[in-house]
Amino acid sequence: MTDVNAMCSTEKIERGATAVHKVGLQGVAIDALPAEAGPATRAETHAMQTRYAELEGQPTRGWKIAATSQAGQRHINVEGPLSGRVLADRIQGDGEAVSLSGNSTCLAEPEFVFVLGAAFPPRTSIYTLDEVMEAVAVLHFGIELPSSHRGRSCRQQSAC
Repeated sequence: MTDVNAMCSTEKIERGATAVHKVGLQGVAIDALPAEAGPATRAETHAMQTRYAELEGQPTRGWKIAATSQAGQRHINVEGPLSGRVLADRIQGDGEAVSLSGNSTCLAEPEFVFVLGAAFPPRTSIYTLDEVMEAVAVLHFGIELPSSHRGRSCRQQSAC
């Protein structure tokens, strides 16, 4: 058995990203990552997402924020909002057909899709609401079709 505490972060990141990628290829659902592949920090989680995108061969087209309310956080048992990549092949345009084959949640979630016209480089102070709102270039309305199957979700967008 692997000593999870002794495993370096780089190895955990590779194991986690590879495990999620394989699950997607096999079209099966899992309850959790193996202990030796689970990220211990937000930094490891983001590094795992980066590696997963590389394995998928897909560029990042945007970011998703989940569990933005306390009720949502309680629902999925997390301590704060979570961010995740939206890969290019997960986005469908206005009027495109979307397959729901294998979608296990049977949900459609209305979403606001913000396109930013400015980057937010890392800094020590938190960006203000005014700074963020100033950076919004376009607002789209979207529909997310979340599914635990393959860990993927489809997005359909309409420009406003």
